[in-house]
Amino acid sequence: MVKTVIPSYWLAEVELEVENIAFNCAYDERKVGNRTVRFFRPEFILNGKVIWNPAKKLRGWLKEQVKTIKPSATEAVQYGIKTRGVPTDIIEIADVSELEGDPNFPEKDKQDYITYNNMPYPYKEVIVVKDGGKVRSTFSFYYVLKKPIRCKVEIFCFARNISPESVKELLEKLGSYTGLGDKHNQDFGHFKLISFEVKQRGAINF
Repeated sequence: MVKTVIPSYWLAEVELEVENIAFNCAYDERKVGNRTVRFFRPEFILNGKVIWNPAKKLRGWLKEQVKTIKPSATEAVQYGIKTRGVPTDIIEIADVSELEGDPNFPEKDKQDYITYNNMPYPYKEVIVVKDGGKVRSTFSFYYVLKKPIRCKVEIFCFARNISPESVKELLEKLGSYTGLGDKHNQDFGHFKLISFEVKQRGAINF
């Protein structure tokens, strides 16, 4: 006799307090005379406010952490966890003036970089990239919002063998080591779990 497995799901609302969030800053290059000038283009600013999508960041974080701890669940997590922001996915979290740039940005480089609306110059990070058999270096630029912000996200999960209890434990234990944001090591985007409420459990009916 074939055993029929009825897929189950759960829905939880979590509240997080996140601090030291990093925002990568894109730029466009243009020729000005004989020089190449880079114009910074921060895509995380709208009408003078810093905007952020914590639901998207949390989904990516969960996928990575579950895969690390339970590699066999990689595919299930890839397609079986969805997130949604409360009340919306994209939220305003700060004024532009609250973003921190690099106070030690090299003076000699400033003529080759134009910031957006007189924002401070961003932090600069050297990134090593492997391209085929070659290794090359490139640059990444970012701003930091140091103040803590609170956000709410709904997690909808129908991945097999991923319980709300296990997800809650991940959030409680790993938030201070690997964070949310464009840079998510322990220096950026670390968070603490404020609340975790399971709102629904059930079987998926087809």
